[in-house]
Amino acid sequence: MKTRLAPLAAALLLGALPASAAPLHFTGSLDYHNDIATISFTLDKDVDEFSLWTDSYLDGLNFDPYATLWTGDGVLIGWSDDDPFIHPATQSDADAGFHFTSFLAGDYILTLTALGNFPLGGALADGFLLDAATPLPISGGGDWSVWIDATQGNASGNGVPEPSTLLLGLLGAGALAVRAARRPR
Repeated sequence: MKTRLAPLAAALLLGALPASAAPLHFTGSLDYHNDIATISFTLDKDVDEFSLWTDSYLDGLNFDPYATLWTGDGVLIGWSDDDPFIHPATQSDADAGFHFTSFLAGDYILTLTALGNFPLGGALADGFLLDAATPLPISGGGDWSVWIDATQGNASGNGVPEPSTLLLGLLGAGALAVRAARRPR
């Protein structure tokens, strides 16, 4: 079973946000130990700082997340497990994360799995270790939370609107602008 998020929304938001914008926040749930959450995103320009992290583990109340980062065409960039130092204010000891001091513009894919469901090779098409396994429910909870920060520094601890809220706000502002432009003077 696989979970997909709206890649277009992530691409639009990462491309449209100014460099000082707050990080993007994605949430979802893995129901089974062999589920795979997939987040596709696009960076429209090179950035000096790029961070991506989970805050799903919740000090053992939830599952142990395993994050794998791929190029847009599915070539392995790297994997992360138990790196709570990307954003210590929100992460606990078994959360995953990446931090790059430079990151190139392009299309990317993040896969999030429960620990133990590792990629089988250097290509996303190679699949994952538990793809053929009988699904077992995740005990404790399968809720996940991923943050993507393409600003020129690490994220602050401030609350971040959900991407769908931002998109809805942008659409609303656009509708108001169109209405104002059509109003007779």
